[in-house]
Amino acid sequence: MVRYSFLELSVALSFFLPQFLAKNLNVLITKGAMTFIYSLLTALGLSFGLKTYKSIKNYIQFGLLHKDLKKIANALLDSMYDLKMISTDRSKIILTTEILPKGEVICAIKGGSEMESALFINSLQEIIEPIKNPRYLIVKTNWLRRNFEIQNYYSVPELFGEKKKHCEVFLKHWKNHVGTSKVFYTRHLKGRKILLKARMFHLSNSFKETTKKAVIWN
Repeated sequence: MVRYSFLELSVALSFFLPQFLAKNLNVLITKGAMTFIYSLLTALGLSFGLKTYKSIKNYIQFGLLHKDLKKIANALLDSMYDLKMISTDRSKIILTTEILPKGEVICAIKGGSEMESALFINSLQEIIEPIKNPRYLIVKTNWLRRNFEIQNYYSVPELFGEKKKHCEVFLKHWKNHVGTSKVFYTRHLKGRKILLKARMFHLSNSFKETTKKAVIWN
């Protein structure tokens, strides 16, 4: 999780800085503040430069994943209602997301039928799990992401991928909840190239945890 990358970095710095100050206090006293600051920045770069770069890059690319997951789940739920795939009254459905101490995220809907809950969880898993061979891909993009070439890729679940008009409904709700994005059809040459790139740069390659699903009915 991105949050825990920054937390780990903060803890490491909290140990490093006092130790560095104790070992280099004589530099501050004898050679002045500028030499001390230069030595500190050099040490920080050598010790934490790569980790800091990766943490910042992952934050730009993936944001806070638990918040993104809630947005994605809302886009999915709205699409399912829009296409009459859920018949339970919307006021009875509760969407919950919870982040656990180790960074795992739980997402579920309560109040629906067994079939509706299973359909929701299966489709959500298709979106966030490692990309396989979806008919359509969603690419989350904006000016900053394009310039740094760190766009996010997600599978359009089979529930919407079988019909283009269903995919367009999903994209509409995705944009409302998640942000600026584009859909690509993967069954032609350009789409296949994007699919190969998506497999390489999917979030699962930066965070090695696999998705797990569980359906809970109330």
